[in-house]
Amino acid sequence: MLRPRLNPVEGIVGEVRLTYQWRRFALPLGGQQGRIGVEGDGEAVYQLFRPCVVRLHIHTRLLWGRGLRWEEFFRLGGMQGLRGYREVAFWTPRAFWGGIEGRWLLGAQEYIALFLDNGWLRGWGWKASMGFQWQAQTAVGMLQLFLAWGSGNPLRQAVLGVRLMHSGR
Repeated sequence: MLRPRLNPVEGIVGEVRLTYQWRRFALPLGGQQGRIGVEGDGEAVYQLFRPCVVRLHIHTRLLWGRGLRWEEFFRLGGMQGLRGYREVAFWTPRAFWGGIEGRWLLGAQEYIALFLDNGWLRGWGWKASMGFQWQAQTAVGMLQLFLAWGSGNPLRQAVLGVRLMHSGR
């Protein structure tokens, strides 16, 4: 378990989700098709020294089946995927990615970080990105900002990401 959850300094967490779908087609197509999906996420955080923390993360998205439609593919890129690319830049049935992040803690829920993400996406090959991230507590919730570059992209094509997570108060 990561402690504390929004800005962890220690811990390991993992999660796997399985999906299964079966479709039967009426004539004239006839037949049946199945689809199996696996999503996995893992994260480990270790405090090197106060206030420096290292975060390692790994993810997988796998989809198998005959007759897969493009709208069923996983959508990756941006804040939830490879941060050096735009949101939903990649549509793929299979992907593996992960990264390393060095965080300098500024407070209980605030930090600045340098990160490197790397991954393989079917149909796109290997992709990498690097950048900076900042997280701060605001009156309306947790604010995350990042500035990142994808491999092969010039500096003028940097991606700026903004995310606001409501604190629930």
